[in-house]
Amino acid sequence: MRGQKRHEFDNESWPPVIQIVVAVVQPANAYTAGASPTEVMTANFNRDGKLDLAVNNLGSDTVSILLGNGDGTFQSQVQYATASMPQGVAIGDYNGDGNIDLAVNDLNCVNFPACGPGMVSILLGSGDGTFQTHVEYPTGPSPDSVTVADFNGDGILDLVTASGTYGTNNFVSVLLGNGDGTFQPNVNYTAGTAPAFVALGDYNGDGKIDMAVANEVSNTVSILLGNGDSGPTSISLPAPVPLVSPWVTSMATAGSIWQSQISPRRTRFSSSCKLL
Repeated sequence: MRGQKRHEFDNESWPPVIQIVVAVVQPANAYTAGASPTEVMTANFNRDGKLDLAVNNLGSDTVSILLGNGDGTFQSQVQYATASMPQGVAIGDYNGDGNIDLAVNDLNCVNFPACGPGMVSILLGSGDGTFQTHVEYPTGPSPDSVTVADFNGDGILDLVTASGTYGTNNFVSVLLGNGDGTFQPNVNYTAGTAPAFVALGDYNGDGKIDMAVANEVSNTVSILLGNGDSGPTSISLPAPVPLVSPWVTSMATAGSIWQSQISPRRTRFSSSCKLL
């Protein structure tokens, strides 16, 4: 047709055909873990190129390892002991041997609010999907989460926990790594009331890792700017007002009611994925 530009595409028709693929989730397959699992992480623990699972079990003081078969199925769990009331798990190579290790934050708070000292349990990986007996390192009280980074720039992974009860002793606890799978004594930095989670980033553009701490009871976010060596300094900012849909609001309200009925201590349920 005169005056009409012809569009040519190799092996394609005009106009182009848009294919829409709808992903359908298959029925769930249930795998047994320990009592009251609260967090799951994924990594390749036995170095076979297939993703495996690590599940911390709040009610049985264990972490479950489920090795993946590579086809979406998993082998039966193997449980490894931790300190009391494991709440979360962080993955990294803490002794530099190329194998993935586990850091599990333990609430140690059976008789809330009279909680004992919090702990981080370190389970060094053997590279074949098994883990050594855990070693415990004290943190601030009742650590709700554990996060991994190199805070002092020495090329060795360090840990930070969000630790505290509702009234007192509200800290983030930094444990510097020694590079051999052991950690130095914790150094505590003040946050808001009931710190629950730490997000890491360079918030002032100086090339050093900073922390943003969500404080559950004081309704604040504490920003702790990193010095790159000796530790962060604390600045507290008000929490932003979240913009959510009515559906999310109703779901959050229902979740809060359900959570308050099962535990006097806040419990964070989450699922994460890391490829290491």
